[in-house]
Amino acid sequence: MNPKIYLISILLMGLMGCSVSSSLEISDIGAFNTALKKASAGDTIFISAGTFKNWEATIDVSGAENNPVVISGSKMASTVFSDTITGNPFFRIKGQHIELTNIEFINTSFRRPIVILDSCSNTGISNCIFKNNTAMKQYNQMVSVRGNGSNNKIISNTITAEPGKHIISDEAPDNLIENNILK
Repeated sequence: MNPKIYLISILLMGLMGCSVSSSLEISDIGAFNTALKKASAGDTIFISAGTFKNWEATIDVSGAENNPVVISGSKMASTVFSDTITGNPFFRIKGQHIELTNIEFINTSFRRPIVILDSCSNTGISNCIFKNNTAMKQYNQMVSVRGNGSNNKIISNTITAEPGKHIISDEAPDNLIENNILK
């Protein structure tokens, strides 16, 4: 076989095997769960603008280093989660290399955390707003980092909370919690 044709064939086979990052906008929990089942490294799932209640999602997919699976609020207007949480959080993240970003958590009463990073690594929460949320019991946190995870980042969020209240619970010493605006 001609060496040039062989090289081109190998390159084309490699390109066909590469996954292409995609983005998808969803507007309900069913569509979100369906999108999660298909998500792979580099994909972005946009949650449409609006206010969401009765939302309990477990994110158990994984991205890759420098190519996370991104869960984002809408680019056009606010994506708001607001409800009373007595059981599961709005988001329980169990996968690796996940980014939760551009979402507002407003006027939520919570008995359990609003977001839980559960034994995940290299996962982040950024550019989110936590405002006017009320703990239904003492020593409850809005965000909890649990389990054997590492290298998680909670950065550049805006958090409004009563003075002296616990905002973030972090069980691991190597997670990064910084540049959050506390009001």
